[in-house]
Amino acid sequence: MTRVIWCTPGRNDEADLISAITAAGCTVVRRCLEAVDLLAAAEVEPRAQIVVDIAVPGLGADLVASIQEHAIGRVVGLVDGDPGTSQARAWGIERIVDMRNADATESVIGSLREGQSASQAGATTPAALDRTAADRRQRGKIVAVTGPPGAPGRSTVALGLAEAWATSGERVCVVDADTCAPALAYLAGITENVSGLLVAARYADQGALDARSLGSACRQLTDRLWILTGIGSPDRWSGATPAVLDRILAACAEHFDKVVIDAGTLLDTTPIDDPFAARHERDGATISALRASDSAVVVCRPDPIGIVRLIHQLPLIAEHAETAEVRVLVNRPSGSERKTGARVADALLEAGIALPVHTLREDSSVATCVARGALLGEVTTTVRLRKSLSRISRELAA
Repeated sequence: MTRVIWCTPGRNDEADLISAITAAGCTVVRRCLEAVDLLAAAEVEPRAQIVVDIAVPGLGADLVASIQEHAIGRVVGLVDGDPGTSQARAWGIERIVDMRNADATESVIGSLREGQSASQAGATTPAALDRTAADRRQRGKIVAVTGPPGAPGRSTVALGLAEAWATSGERVCVVDADTCAPALAYLAGITENVSGLLVAARYADQGALDARSLGSACRQLTDRLWILTGIGSPDRWSGATPAVLDRILAACAEHFDKVVIDAGTLLDTTPIDDPFAARHERDGATISALRASDSAVVVCRPDPIGIVRLIHQLPLIAEHAETAEVRVLVNRPSGSERKTGARVADALLEAGIALPVHTLREDSSVATCVARGALLGEVTTTVRLRKSLSRISRELAA
């Protein structure tokens, strides 16, 4: 027996469709009137197939991703024409039935049976925007810059690495995904209170994030460097939901050679036992950035507290950055860079962690850049710092 959750409020043919699938051996276990009710029903019935009209208010990429988190491909989307088909595909719905076709009812029944067979066999289908190994070679490289709390200089490093790659001739987009304390706009001298990330999120949720719309969300800083500014208002952070951010990062990787993410810090909080909030953790954007990354740069302070925080944070980072190459960058070392790097590497080894360790020297000219809202390349006294960042960027790209 195929158990079905049904959500097609407002369709004139709803009663006829339910009668037809019931006669074909399916059982409607729950009828929903809105998107949030559908999500709750999907949590309660994790093996049930789902039929939903994509015109249901509140339905979007994040909600579809939440529904399909444990059973990818179990949603059947009902559409009325090509625009609806494009929207459903953009949201990650793979089984789509155009209700204008004469055999639409038979197609719905066939899709439900197909989904039930796949579910029983334990089959899964990659999400529409998952990046395969081949995609990673063809698309731009995603580098997440994260690190423990305590202002170790994550944003400065992220912008500095992005600028170094752009100077070397690559097209680079730097993304501020720090939803706790975004700083890239300030560092780049952008004063408008407009979040490029939220603009891109709206396009992504509507399935309309292409080169043109992504370009309208970004600000161009130099000939080869663009920025997607963060969310400055704390009451709007939930707009950067994980499913939407996945689509934004995938689009950036498609159009840029390098995507550098200021990913903020992981909060190490207990997950909320609430199906409506499960995908809206405060550090959800950081988690998404790490999962999407090809490389992760973990920035830390050189003092004992900074090193202890680093050791505590690294297992959490490794948990989410499963496929990424993780490196540690000790920012503003006191004394010899070589000795500081060796000291941090030894501390990591004592904790059972073996990772490459880089150091980035102290440079007072950074304060000048911050005061002016200028890039490193716009302040002549940053030449030594730029050389260090250029060296690190080459090592990361190797």
